Amino acid sequence: VEPINTAFLLLPETLERLPHPFPVTMGIHTIWVHARFRGKQIASRLLDAARIKFLYGTPRLALHQIAFSSPTQAGIQFAT
Repeated sequence: VEPINTAFLLLPETLERLPHPFPVTMGIHTIWVHARFRGKQIASRLLDAARIKFLYGTPRLALHQIAFSSPTQAGIQFAT
């Protein structure tokens, strides 16, 4: 994860990127879970840990404050 200020919204239905950026706080480059362990909430737990620990002394980040870079189809399903 890394701090970022803006991101572009990707429409999951068409994979079209909207032209105007929106404000976010945290960017996620990659969350990867081995196929054998998918469906066991591991990625969700990793994301929750990042949301809680990202900014010391602040409450958990809201989901709309997080952006994923170049998500795969599985990543799009996870993020929506």
